[in-house]
Amino acid sequence: VTGVQTCALPIWEVWAGAFKDCRALTYVELGNNLFRLEDEAFAGCPNLRTITLPSNLREIGKDVFKNTPVTVKCERDSNAYTYCMENGIPVECWD
Repeated sequence: VTGVQTCALPIWEVWAGAFKDCRALTYVELGNNLFRLEDEAFAGCPNLRTITLPSNLREIGKDVFKNTPVTVKCERDSNAYTYCMENGIPVECWD
C-alpha cells in the first residue's frame, strides 16, 4: 500500500507488512475492533508520526514499527503500552 493517507474501517487485524514502506501515512487511529497487529505491519513508514491503538488490542507481532519514527497513543496497562516499553517505542498514555 503506498497512497493511503486516511483509513476509517472497522478492522479486526492488520496483516503482516500491510503498510510496510508506505510513505503517505502520517497518522493512524485504529478502533476498538482491532485485536491483532501482525509482524512489520507499519514498518518502514518514514512519515508516520502518531498511531492510536485500542486498549483491547491482544496480539502485537514482531517489528511492527521497525524503522518508523512513530509515537504510540494508548492506555497505560494495555498490551500496546507493554509492547512499546519493551521495544523502546515512544508512547503517550491516557488514563
